[in-house]
Amino acid sequence: MNCRQARYEMALLAGDDLADEDRRRDVERHLSMCPGCRRQHQRLCGVLGAVSASDVPATYVSAHSLWPSVRRRMNAPARPGGQGVDWKSWTPFAAGVAACAGVLMMASVALQTPGPQAPVSRQLSPLYPPLQPIVEPLMSEPDVTRPTSFRRSALAEDR
Repeated sequence: MNCRQARYEMALLAGDDLADEDRRRDVERHLSMCPGCRRQHQRLCGVLGAVSASDVPATYVSAHSLWPSVRRRMNAPARPGGQGVDWKSWTPFAAGVAACAGVLMMASVALQTPGPQAPVSRQLSPLYPPLQPIVEPLMSEPDVTRPTSFRRSALAEDR
């Protein structure tokens, strides 16, 4: 066993919490051979001794405290018949689920009911009304007053 492994187990040995006898013997054997680990173990034992010596009895009366009744309730056995279903706790949940289901059904019916339909234009789809001012001039008859071919102006020809 090396120092790193021994120091890992040393706190358990100092607190008398090292249950495995083989590991306990290995740590004790290492402590007998390594002076650095032995000093560390003595420091740990000193700290544990100081902590246990500082445990003083209570200086106040806790008769009117809440803690004794809480402790009794924590240590009390579970109520008999506590294995059944508590319907009082499920009732609000079931009511909430039923209310949500009702709202969803009403919304579904409202969305599936057809409403009044607008007349459909032959030229444009009613889905794109903003395009109507742009597209209508394009769909009208062509302007015949515009020249179809361009001639050079008289100024350009004079040059």
